[in-house]
Amino acid sequence: SWINSSINYDASYDWQSSSLAAQDFGNTIQNNNSLKLNTQFNLTSVYNKIPFLKKMLSTNTTSSSKSRVSTSNSKSEKENETIDSEEDKKFKIINYIAKGIFSLKNFSISYTETNGTLLPGFLPQTQIFGLHNPFSSPAPTLGFVLGSQNDIRMQAANNGWITTDTLLNNLYIQTFSNNLNLRATIEPISRFKIMLTGSRRYSINENEYFRNIGNFDNPVFDHISNSRTGNFNISFLAIGTAFVKDRVDHSSELFDNFINYRFDIAQRLASENGLSYNPQSYPNGYGPSSQDVMIPAFLAAYSGTSPSRQSLNKFPAIPMPNWNINFNGFTKIKWIKDRFKNVTLSHSYRSSYSIGSFMSNLLFPEEL
Repeated sequence: SWINSSINYDASYDWQSSSLAAQDFGNTIQNNNSLKLNTQFNLTSVYNKIPFLKKMLSTNTTSSSKSRVSTSNSKSEKENETIDSEEDKKFKIINYIAKGIFSLKNFSISYTETNGTLLPGFLPQTQIFGLHNPFSSPAPTLGFVLGSQNDIRMQAANNGWITTDTLLNNLYIQTFSNNLNLRATIEPISRFKIMLTGSRRYSINENEYFRNIGNFDNPVFDHISNSRTGNFNISFLAIGTAFVKDRVDHSSELFDNFINYRFDIAQRLASENGLSYNPQSYPNGYGPSSQDVMIPAFLAAYSGTSPSRQSLNKFPAIPMPNWNINFNGFTKIKWIKDRFKNVTLSHSYRSSYSIGSFMSNLLFPEEL
C-alpha cells in the first residue's frame, strides 16, 4: 500500500460539584474533543509498481547489453563496446530525466483539532454515564458527554438545567485550536534531497457571561461581555525580499512599500464591501492604522506580492513552503573520498508569520 492513513477521535467529560455553601450557583460541566488525522503518500512504492519507471529510476544505470557475451573477433568486439557505450549514455540521460520528473518521493499531512466547552451554573446531578435522567430526559445531552460542541445553553435554560441565580459570575468558555503540518521529500538526483515543510497553527478562546438578568419567577437569560482571544502562526515565504538592502540614507524600501500599500489595500476593502469612497482618500472605516488594512499591506510588502494580488485574509489558510536541502555526494569524487569519510552540504530556510496574541474589541457591536 502506498497510502497510509489514520484517524483518531478522543473525547472527555467532566462534572464538577459546586461548593456546599453555594449550591444555588450550580455545578460546572466541561467537555473536550480531539481529532487527529495522519496521512502519508509513499510515491516511491507507486513508481516501483510500474516496471518501466522502476527501471528508469533504478540507481543501477548499467545497460543490460554489457552482460552479453561476445564470441566475435576483436574488431567486432570493439564495435560492440562502442554501441554499448552509446546505449549506456542514452540510458543515463533518460535516467536523469526520469528522476527529475518523478523526484517527489513522499508526501505527508498531519492535522490535529481540539475543542472544548465549559458551562457553569449546571444544576442536575450526575448519574449513569455522566448524565442526569439518562433514559427519560438526559442532561446535558449525550452529545455533550461525547464531546459535541453544539451550543446547549438555550436548551439548558428552557429545561431548567441552568441556575436562575442572578449573582452567577462564572464565565462560559469555548476553546478551539487546530494544527496543520505538511511535509514532502524530493530527490531529483541521488544523494540530493530537498525537504519541504509547511505549518499552520490557530487557536481561539471565546468567553462570556450567560446568566439570568430577569428575576427568579421570570428568568431572562442573556449573553454578556463576549470576548475572544487567540494566536496564530503560519509558515511564510519572504525570501523574495530577504536580500533587499536599505538605501544609502538607511531608509528601507520595504517599509516604504508597506506604508504605500496601505492605501491600495484600503481601496480594495471598501470596494469588496460595497462602500462608496473617494479614490483620493482612505475610505471610512479603513484608515491607515486599521488592522484590516495594515496586516495585508505588511504581508504584501515583505513577501514581494503586489497589493492588487495580496489576499485580504488576516489569517491565511495555505502555508507557504520552507525547506531543508542536503547533498552528500561529494565522496563520489576520488580526491575527497581519499581524505574524508563524509562531506555534507546543507541549506535551510525558515520563515513564519505570527500573531502572538489578538483579542476582540468589547465595544464593537457584533450580533452574537
